[in-house]
Amino acid sequence: MVEAETPELVPQREVILRTAARLFREKGYERTTVRDLANAVGLQSGSLFHHFATKTEILAEVMKRGLDLASEQVADAIAAESTPDARLKAMFRSYLKALLSPECRDYMTVLLYDFRSLPPDLAREVHGYRTTQENRWRAVLRESLSDDWSDAEIRLVSQFVFGAMCWSLQWYNPSGTATLDELAEQFMQMAMSACRVNDCTREEAAKDRT
Repeated sequence: MVEAETPELVPQREVILRTAARLFREKGYERTTVRDLANAVGLQSGSLFHHFATKTEILAEVMKRGLDLASEQVADAIAAESTPDARLKAMFRSYLKALLSPECRDYMTVLLYDFRSLPPDLAREVHGYRTTQENRWRAVLRESLSDDWSDAEIRLVSQFVFGAMCWSLQWYNPSGTATLDELAEQFMQMAMSACRVNDCTREEAAKDRT
């Protein structure tokens, strides 16, 4: 992977990532050629490789850029709140808004649909990157749950809800009846309902043992 880059390359690199995200979303990663991307940003095909080593590296960096953009918005929203419940609501609201924002949508759609196109080494890198960020959000979820919840249980709830939220990229209609705030509230209630069901199951199991 290309590590070093001079300051003057950074703006062009961002243009490439933004354009790649749009093309990959519109055409799919496999159907987008290096020539397509180079033409869209006004470069020769070979010039792309001054910024990235391979086309698959561009794909991985698109995904990581989307995760960064979403994570920044979520972190800012959480930091502005002072109670666990308020942080939980802020997390759901800001994550959904980030997913569906013009700034993030192309990047996150590529992550959703084209992850399987990554070679194993880059897939592990992106997965690790995503896990690190999701662990921060699970910490917010844990604040609102009882102490006897295990890490595995919290991980399962977060994967269920955040996975469902990601698919809103496919079906959400901005002109529909639900606003983003209303939809975020529904997702949060879905998560907490699943948690309450699990707590009730625990209580019943404890009664059966007595």
